[in-house]
Amino acid sequence: MDAVSWPFTYAHAAYKVNEISKWFTGNMSPGAVTCPYVMNTKAWGKLPAAYQDLLIAAKPTAYAALKDGYRAADAKNLPAFRASMQEIRYTAAELDEFRKIGAKPVWDDWVKSASQKGVPAQELLDLILSTAGG
Repeated sequence: MDAVSWPFTYAHAAYKVNEISKWFTGNMSPGAVTCPYVMNTKAWGKLPAAYQDLLIAAKPTAYAALKDGYRAADAKNLPAFRASMQEIRYTAAELDEFRKIGAKPVWDDWVKSASQKGVPAQELLDLILSTAGG
């Protein structure tokens, strides 16, 4: 295996990829950690409003716990990764070039396609990138 790509340390350690790896990237985020909140809309519609409200109100607490769990995993795993593997870090210029070559064409295609469907695509992309710091 030459490489795998998961959002940072939790999945690498969970699948023990770190046990066979020689290197890891320390500053190249492939995206976001996704832990979707999925609900069947028919089942959701059958829930009493009080339960719907409860589930909606629980989201911030659940997301905070998720983030805390990932931070705790990184605090444990990063020192172990650094002790056993080579950490590769890219410069800001290199990361910008990766985004230009690999991400921007995909973003541009999505903006064009979604805009044709009436979605405020460029506005959404700009919001996502500014929120993410990209």
